[in-house]
Amino acid sequence: LEEGVATLGRQPDACVIGCFGEPGLMAARHRWRFPVVGMAEASVLMALQMGGRYGVLTAGKHWPRMLADLLRSFGVDQRCAGILEVEGEPLALATDPAAALRAVNLALAVAMEQFQPDVLILGGVSLVGLAAELRQAPVPVIDCFDAAVGQALALVAMNGRRMPTGLVAQ
Repeated sequence: LEEGVATLGRQPDACVIGCFGEPGLMAARHRWRFPVVGMAEASVLMALQMGGRYGVLTAGKHWPRMLADLLRSFGVDQRCAGILEVEGEPLALATDPAAALRAVNLALAVAMEQFQPDVLILGGVSLVGLAAELRQAPVPVIDCFDAAVGQALALVAMNGRRMPTGLVAQ
């Protein structure tokens, strides 16, 4: 981020952290005056507004446990119905949208059976763009990138006011 700002010669209007695990989110917010938005945080905020309990589908063997810790740190884990791994290696899923969509559909069916969320979040860059293909899903499906960009645009529309350093009351 530091190099990107230096290359621009000015601060950007906003920044989206392009990893669902939110690496460096809080540090970037402390460092920069412009809004810095995380994909997980923006997705969860949207999900909380849309339903009672949300679920997360994500690619990667270690992500469910790490995301559970992240949601706990945000103080929003009580409304999380469950976190489920989408089968497949994340980079392979990112390069094969048809296979990724099949894997997401399978995970969606399991999530609906196991923890009946009111809203599902597709979390992770390898799943970006697939929510639009799930219009027939039994619950709303949030694309983490769309949620983050939408939140960044909303913050810029508010004259670029600086974001607070936490999600909800911690």
